[in-house]
Amino acid sequence: MDNYFFERLENAIKKFMATPADEEAHAIAMQAIRRCKAIVAKDYKVLWEEVEGILLDVRGDLDRMQSDLDKERILVREIIGALSSTSR
Repeated sequence: MDNYFFERLENAIKKFMATPADEEAHAIAMQAIRRCKAIVAKDYKVLWEEVEGILLDVRGDLDRMQSDLDKERILVREIIGALSSTSR
């Protein structure tokens, strides 16, 4: 198989994947990579839209997870602030 093809796949993965923040996010990213490799192994003339679609789905999942983490951090800050003000 053509090295250029695999370089494009690797670049697409790097472009669309966020840095995993935790084990669950890492598992999601690895699952997407395995799915992409399976598509490539199945058919060399894979449609890039399908590969990119998988990566975009995963990117959306990771973005939602990050959003949830951000909301939890804000809530924790508010709780700490409330506790600090009541302990004075």
